[in-house]
Amino acid sequence: MIEAVSKYRSPRLIGVVSAALLILGTFGITLYSVASDDFSESSGPYAALHSVKLTDQYGQRVKPSDLHDKVVMVNFYFTTCGSACPVQTAVLRDVRANLHKEVDAVFISVSIAPLVDNPTVVAEYIKKHRVSRDNWHFVSTSVEDTEKLIEKFGVTPDGMTAVADQIDHRNMGYLFDRDGVLMQQYQLVPGVATRITEEMKVLYELQIGGA
Repeated sequence: MIEAVSKYRSPRLIGVVSAALLILGTFGITLYSVASDDFSESSGPYAALHSVKLTDQYGQRVKPSDLHDKVVMVNFYFTTCGSACPVQTAVLRDVRANLHKEVDAVFISVSIAPLVDNPTVVAEYIKKHRVSRDNWHFVSTSVEDTEKLIEKFGVTPDGMTAVADQIDHRNMGYLFDRDGVLMQQYQLVPGVATRITEEMKVLYELQIGGA
């Protein structure tokens, strides 16, 4: 299990956020609130996102400053995936559509087939799945850095590489708070969008109140 990669601004707030998210339901895989040696600030999944060059569907780099002080949802996909990936995209499309505008959130969909998913192909995927591009980045990076992210997030079975266009991968979404703490993992399946939306709202509002 991936655990938190940094600490909250205040010890009191972590308890409030944890309690609030637990009250909302039980679909999420688990709640993350305690840092560990294996996923420290310098080596965890959020740090990995900051350490690689991510290029979005416009050919623009997504910088660490673009994620600063925002609730961040990350998932992994590839455009030629005909099963799990379209479902993931549909779930996150519903989440994004139902979030209040006041919630400062960013969605990051990372391609795990960077040799296939060039900007033209990604643009067609976005159009096909009716994705509004504002604050949703469909990103890719080098094969080496893609494999780094795959390892840090536990995306694929052991030994899987990021060079093929048909890759077995877990159907997961990863929710980070405004401090880069991994708060929740979700199976991105039909029916979970409402829960994710509510938990993102609560997480953002509680951190605003406790800042």
